[in-house]
Amino acid sequence: MDQASGLRIRMRERSETRGQSVKKRSFPPVPLIKVHLRLPGSDALAIPANSLVWHWHSVPRAATGWDLQARLHVCGRPSQFRAIELSQWRYLCEEWHLLGKSPEPLAVADIVVLWLPSSGAPALLPPLRMWLHWLCRNQPPIPIILAGITAAIGRRLTRWATAAGVIPEDYPLVPQEDEAERLALPRQRGYYRLLQMCRDHPAQTELQPDSTSMEVWR
Repeated sequence: MDQASGLRIRMRERSETRGQSVKKRSFPPVPLIKVHLRLPGSDALAIPANSLVWHWHSVPRAATGWDLQARLHVCGRPSQFRAIELSQWRYLCEEWHLLGKSPEPLAVADIVVLWLPSSGAPALLPPLRMWLHWLCRNQPPIPIILAGITAAIGRRLTRWATAAGVIPEDYPLVPQEDEAERLALPRQRGYYRLLQMCRDHPAQTELQPDSTSMEVWR
C-alpha cells in the first residue's frame, strides 16, 4: 500500500457520495468531534473506519497519514496545522476522534467518551468520580459516553453517579452512542472552536504547503 492509497480511497468514496447528493447540499457537514479519555485498566480504543484520529500532543514536526482502514491520523497540536488543512479534512472525514493525555482537547469536544475497564470493577469508581466531577465543573453540559463496558453496567454507573451527586440529574451521561450524537448535534461547535485555535496560533508553515509529513500507519 503506497502512502497515497488511503487518500485515493477516501476521495473516490466521497466523490461518489457527493455526486449522489450534490443537489441536496453544497458543503460537507461539520464533523462531530469526540474526545476520548482512558481510565486505568481500560481496553484498547475502538475507532470506526473512515474517521479522523487526532493524536493531540506536542511533536517536533506535525504529521498526517492513513491506516489500512481508511482512517486519517493527525499527529500534533492545533497550532502546528493551518486552517485550510482542517477544511480539507472536513471533506474527507465526517467524524473526528481526539486522543490526548491531558484535558486540553476537551475544549473542543462535542462528545466525551470515557473508556472504562470492561470488568466494571469497583476500583474504577474513584477515577470515574474524579473525571465526572471535573467535567461537570469545567465543561458545558455535553454528552458523556461510558464506553468499554456492557449496557447493564453503564446503566448502573449512571444511576450511581446521579444518586451520589457526582453529576446533576439532568446532565447528559448516556450509555448509547446514538443517543449522545442526537443530543450533541443541535449545539455542535467543536469544529469551529478547533478552527479558531488554528487561526489564533497560525502554524509557522503557513507559506510552506508541503511542510507536514505524510506517511502510512499500518
